[in-house]
Amino acid sequence: MQKPVRIWWMLTLRGAIFFLLGYIIFRVPANALLAQEIYISMAFLLSGVLQMIAALAGYRMSSRWWWLSNGILDLLFGLIILRNPVLTPNFFPLLLAFWALSAGAIQLGSAFEYRREDMSRWWSGLIGGVLLLLFAFLIFRLFKDGSSFAISLLLALQMVFVGIYTIVLSMQIRAMGREEKAG
Repeated sequence: MQKPVRIWWMLTLRGAIFFLLGYIIFRVPANALLAQEIYISMAFLLSGVLQMIAALAGYRMSSRWWWLSNGILDLLFGLIILRNPVLTPNFFPLLLAFWALSAGAIQLGSAFEYRREDMSRWWSGLIGGVLLLLFAFLIFRLFKDGSSFAISLLLALQMVFVGIYTIVLSMQIRAMGREEKAG
């Protein structure tokens, strides 16, 4: 099995960025949506670049295409949010719901790729993908009800979750590298 062990730290950094972003969203009031948009767009841009570098650096791994598509998705959403700050207050939650929907689908595909590669913890990717899809559904539902505070709270939870999940994944990859060296 080919493993992307050299780039585990990039995923840790990506996870820390999303975790910090979730914390910032908790701290910024829901009525400061523009500030949230700026933080989120910057995090998505940086995350997208890191994810694409990780995918290209992991040239031997078969799941690199999932990582690359996730990086492109993050970069696109970051650019859309950053380029349209006036347009997005009304559509910002929907945009993030579509991101969660897309990222959840990519995460599920990646999880099944990990299963095919015999990664022992492939199920964590499956859980991550399902939770992202659940976040998307909840944001769609809350947007329909017009609850900006609840959406803001849910966005913060979503970002914290993505951060924690990505850090856990990076630690799993790092452990695989250590096992490979020992074995």
